[in-house]
Amino acid sequence: MYGLCGAKAGKGQAKLKIRKDMKKEKGFILIAVIFLLLFISILCAAMFYHLTKDAELIKDARERTRALYIAEAGVEEAIYNLRVDNTWTSNGSVSVEFPEESGNFYAVTYPVDSSSVQSVATMGDGSERTIIAEILVSGSASPYDVELNTWEDSQ
Repeated sequence: MYGLCGAKAGKGQAKLKIRKDMKKEKGFILIAVIFLLLFISILCAAMFYHLTKDAELIKDARERTRALYIAEAGVEEAIYNLRVDNTWTSNGSVSVEFPEESGNFYAVTYPVDSSSVQSVATMGDGSERTIIAEILVSGSASPYDVELNTWEDSQ
């Protein structure tokens, strides 16, 4: 390296120039690291938000499925009762807790002279799910034949 007068610069002047250049780079590196950490933080926050929402959706789907199964249990109870006694009717006034001590209930309605069984599942949180099933009872003696023609889930 050469100094101001064209003479070779000493080691002290070369080190001074290197230190000045490094100070400029240190400031740039600090800003780059701050922006990188900010980007990573935003990315982590977005991932956490989506994972939380996914967990909520999974929980809701599980509860809706559980309510469907409980309502189906009510339809199955009606089919069982009609196989034993083809004059069986229900006005939905009796709620059955299913499973026991779960806080979930179903109520079955099967009016006289009807071919529709309605089962309403009421979950512990107050949400409901209803199934309406069209059935046909035939036969001359117990056990009667009960045919499930259609069923509709009114979610």
